[in-house]
Amino acid sequence: MSDIVVVTRRADGARFEVIAQARSLDGPVTLRAVAPPHATHEVRGRDFNTYYADPRKPDVVRHPPNLHVVGDAVQGFNVDHLDGAGNRWSVCDCAAAHLEAQDALDCARVVLDLGGRRAFETYNHAVGGLTWDGKPIPGWESVTEAVRDGWRMASLALRHRQTLR
Repeated sequence: MSDIVVVTRRADGARFEVIAQARSLDGPVTLRAVAPPHATHEVRGRDFNTYYADPRKPDVVRHPPNLHVVGDAVQGFNVDHLDGAGNRWSVCDCAAAHLEAQDALDCARVVLDLGGRRAFETYNHAVGGLTWDGKPIPGWESVTEAVRDGWRMASLALRHRQTLR
């Protein structure tokens, strides 16, 4: 019985077990993936899912909420999202009801979170709870903060009937 030969792809560190190899040096090789670096396996009933999280590629939102308090202690505070082009989009528009800036920020975060969660759950329901490749969509609490920020921004865009960039 021969030893198992494992090779590593230099580009990303993925590892493969050599299953079959032709007799010549340049002949075909059959490989089976060995758990690549940073792979997480999950078993749910009869489903086996593998998720890849590569720490070399951090989970980043390119345009997260950029919240700015507007107003003052006399007239009250609200919060706007300031986009990359300098446009302001109202997030908390409680008719200047907030007497403290932190209260307005807290309100804006709740507004964005509720809207993003509603949009995410609506999407989840509309597609039958499955991703494009038939895997179950994880719940709101299970997705990354970057994914939640994306849905928050989508809900803000819908509120303003605009595409925010």
